[in-house]
Amino acid sequence: MTINLVSEIIPFLEKILKWDPFINFRNLGYLIVLTKNPDHVEEILKSIKYIPKGLEYFPILPWLGTGLLTSKGEKWTARRKMLTPTFHFEILEQYLPIINQNVVDLCDKLSSHVFSDINLVTHVSNLTLNIIVETAMGTKLKGKGGEEYIKAVNKMCDLMTLRAQDPILYHDTFFYFSWAGYQTRKCLKTVHQFTENVIKERRAEYLGQKQKYSGKSESIKKRKAFLDFLIEFSETDPTSMTDKDIREEVDTFMFEGHDTTSMSLCWTLYLLAANQDIQDKVVSEIEDIFGSLECNEIQIEHLKKMEYLEKVIKESLRLYPSVPYFSRWLEHDLQLGEFTIPAQSNIAIVTYWLHRNPESFPDPEKFDPERFSKENSAERHPFAYIPFSAGPRNCIGQRFALMEEKVVLTQLLRKFKFEAVPNQDKVKCYIAVVLRPLENNLQVRIVPRSSH
Repeated sequence: MTINLVSEIIPFLEKILKWDPFINFRNLGYLIVLTKNPDHVEEILKSIKYIPKGLEYFPILPWLGTGLLTSKGEKWTARRKMLTPTFHFEILEQYLPIINQNVVDLCDKLSSHVFSDINLVTHVSNLTLNIIVETAMGTKLKGKGGEEYIKAVNKMCDLMTLRAQDPILYHDTFFYFSWAGYQTRKCLKTVHQFTENVIKERRAEYLGQKQKYSGKSESIKKRKAFLDFLIEFSETDPTSMTDKDIREEVDTFMFEGHDTTSMSLCWTLYLLAANQDIQDKVVSEIEDIFGSLECNEIQIEHLKKMEYLEKVIKESLRLYPSVPYFSRWLEHDLQLGEFTIPAQSNIAIVTYWLHRNPESFPDPEKFDPERFSKENSAERHPFAYIPFSAGPRNCIGQRFALMEEKVVLTQLLRKFKFEAVPNQDKVKCYIAVVLRPLENNLQVRIVPRSSH
């Protein structure tokens, strides 16, 4: 009921924004303002004054706490400074073997589904969850309560979406006594316990091998999970991070690196299935890079050559941004041109509408990767396209996400041809924490490529 209501309201609000610079309304007594104007977006995101996240992030606080995604003030500033080096490209490169192997495993599974229709969401979600657990925590989901963790994470994503869409569930008391509240508490116990157990194991391993680390080469030292860097920070300066702080950041990395990347990949494959000419161009680029060689050990030098694939990913994120809106809670008045948005308001940048603004993207419903050629991008407003947000609070993991998506898409497209399924050309999506298709169902048909 809620999802259908939301899907009907979105087109209505979009029509209003064609004529007015803002939409404003009250929800639970709070003033909510929506905008898709690139100039307004720039004013909001560039300023250090408007750092606090908005009300829409409230449903994820029980899971993530106040990690990098949801913190503000001095905590956010210190944490961002601390974590930025862990996303350096040289560090991210070490995760390539993990990503490659997980995609090889997925290709093996999909081989038993050729010439049939599959739900992309199911398969790709499990893939990205396995990748992020191994890169973030340094463990695998086989055993150690992994199956329960997978179920709990997927359930948490559904429950957060439900709470984000239902204003009644924003109230803690109503939520606590609701079925969704009960299910959330069960899932949180499983998710937090799993993360805490892994932290204990990795810390013990770190302390036990500290002497070995000090004698290893730089290349060996870098072969660590994201969690290992956090443990190292806390051991170097115990006041910088407690185990609870570490859990918050690991859970944040899990959330941001799993569901968002999963849906981005699903929408990209869906669009490629519906646009065979563009899919053929991507495959041609892959053939030019790898020739007759297998591409199950993709390296950084290969990724740098995937220029057309990068355009495809960017265009997919334009049409279907994984994060369909960003919001800020205003602690100060915000002046946007002649309009003043008062403090104690919630202002949301609706990326989904911003990216479909015909002034920035002519014929906005068309899937056209060439929009992101250097020539076509040169005159575009720098804040007309922000799939990873922008300014000081942009997504810290965007390089990791793009690297992962290139590897996944390259391997899948080398092995399989993706074809559109009848009646899937008008898939409805709904704007929630992450942009999803209705009923989490995105069908395509997979066909093996004859040469691979």
